[in-house]
Amino acid sequence: MRWWNEAHNQIQAFYHNDQSDCFFVFLSWFLNDRFLERFYLFNKKNSLIQTHQTINNLYREDSADIELELEKLESAKGVRIIVADKKFKIKYASFFQRG
Repeated sequence: MRWWNEAHNQIQAFYHNDQSDCFFVFLSWFLNDRFLERFYLFNKKNSLIQTHQTINNLYREDSADIELELEKLESAKGVRIIVADKKFKIKYASFFQRG
């Protein structure tokens, strides 16, 4: 009977672990489905707004090293930048510079 008790305890432990695994899988799926996309989009939107403001400030200051500053910004933020005037004439475009 001792082996039966040990086997019964192992089966209960396995069943309990299986239930908690299912719970955590469901919880992870639920959190990702409901909140992760909104969180990612919120952060990305704020990052793009901040990058836009930084580029506007660079052009207002009329910095001599504006291309260098834009390259630094691209590296730091992981973005590609295109700057155009009001007539859509391209003043700066990073993707034309790289092969």
